Amino acid sequence: MQDINAALPLDGLHFELLSEGRMQTFVDFIADYFFPDMPLGKSLGVVADDSLKEIMKVRFSEYLSLILIDESSDEIIGIRTAHTLPRSWQLNTDEIKDKNKITLLKFYSQKHNEKNVFKRFCVNVAIQFVNLFVRPDFRERGLGCKLTEAALMFFSQFAIEMPCITGVGTSGHAQRIFEKIWV
Repeated sequence: MQDINAALPLDGLHFELLSEGRMQTFVDFIADYFFPDMPLGKSLGVVADDSLKEIMKVRFSEYLSLILIDESSDEIIGIRTAHTLPRSWQLNTDEIKDKNKITLLKFYSQKHNEKNVFKRFCVNVAIQFVNLFVRPDFRERGLGCKLTEAALMFFSQFAIEMPCITGVGTSGHAQRIFEKIWV
């Protein structure tokens, strides 16, 4: 992370990999800021209750999450989460009881299946970006782009060539960041 922080210097901020010590704060950050900002989730009434927070802890312990830290408060102010996605991946909602959450996940899964990056780009594994969020009081500073840039730099350290990357912009803010970077 030192190389990434040096390449993308941000005054008073730094990137970290999510650690077990910050997991609860990370999950609370997503519950407090990410879910209420997601239009589709809002329309379905999805909230990050305690059962979803427990599921998130398990899932995010398996994913790579870059967090952006405000050095003056030591608080998380931004997140970029990704994971490897094998061609054989299938949605599993067995542990989720809330029908609205299942509907939301099935919708995103359907969008993933329609894109079929594996067939389109002839790959067996892709990197899926699943969460991008910057706290509202830190927006409009280009930090979402910096989080995505940092994630791309991190993954490029392990790949011989740039990996296939997929994802969905689940909020208007995330959509604009994707458009700025990849259009």
